[in-house]
Amino acid sequence: MEDNAGTSGTAEGGEADKMLPTNKDKDKGKESSGGKYMKKTTLTILLGILNVFLLAILIFIIAFFVKDKSQRVIINPSKTFCLPCDEVSIHPDDDPINFRQFSKREENGKEICCADEGQNLDKLMELYVERKHAMKASEMNTQELQAACNSKVDDFEPRVIGRVAGISRTSPDGVNHKVHWKMTGNERGLYFRDNVTYSDGQFVIGKPGYYYVYSQVTLDFNAAKQDQTKSLCHYLYKTPQTGQPDKLLENSRTRCKFQGSSTQSTSYIGAVFNFNAKDKLMVKVSDPNILDKADSKSYFGLHII
Repeated sequence: MEDNAGTSGTAEGGEADKMLPTNKDKDKGKESSGGKYMKKTTLTILLGILNVFLLAILIFIIAFFVKDKSQRVIINPSKTFCLPCDEVSIHPDDDPINFRQFSKREENGKEICCADEGQNLDKLMELYVERKHAMKASEMNTQELQAACNSKVDDFEPRVIGRVAGISRTSPDGVNHKVHWKMTGNERGLYFRDNVTYSDGQFVIGKPGYYYVYSQVTLDFNAAKQDQTKSLCHYLYKTPQTGQPDKLLENSRTRCKFQGSSTQSTSYIGAVFNFNAKDKLMVKVSDPNILDKADSKSYFGLHII
């Protein structure tokens, strides 16, 4: 019995020894806890350094923008645009109407037109562009005419290339009447050159260029009845090869001026134009009943220059 008790005590003591930690196990635990603490401390330090670095960057950015903003010059954009009035003038007769929506002031002796943003500014720009376009077109026409004149320095005198005289008849043409000219029995004769031809009351241009075209008609107001029209209009028309007739010149004579008088009146029109080949020229009048049809009184012609 005693032996069994001793054996049992020995067994229980061995199991208890196994359950108690040894010094070696204690040392390993201490090493494990110390490693974890070191890692945690290192991570905390790194995060702190990173936060300080990011904070420094943020402070630098804020300081940069604050300094940049303080150095900026703030300019309030003007809502008014001004131009010299003579640079937006199309015609003196139209300026009072065109300029009434602009404010004006004087600067260095020149009148300045100003427009606010919106429709007024659009109108100011429209007038400026329109004037520039008109001036450019005018310069081009002047240069073309100068070139045409310079190309004929050796032959400066205008050359008669077409002339008809004396009215044979008139024919209705819209609200007016086209004049037909005599082709036979003409006291002043017929004259054509440089491929200019005459047909059905019209000169037909054969060679393109600058021409001086003219017409005269003599009016006998005594031939008109008292209740007939009191004026006569005298026109020159051009009809291009393709297109509708275009009025080039116009003159009018009033009958009232010669009321009760035997005096006749003469209407003369003439100017220089640039014509193309196949252009047709004709004379029209508003009242054919008061025309003097004599060869010396009414005629139609053109010169090349």
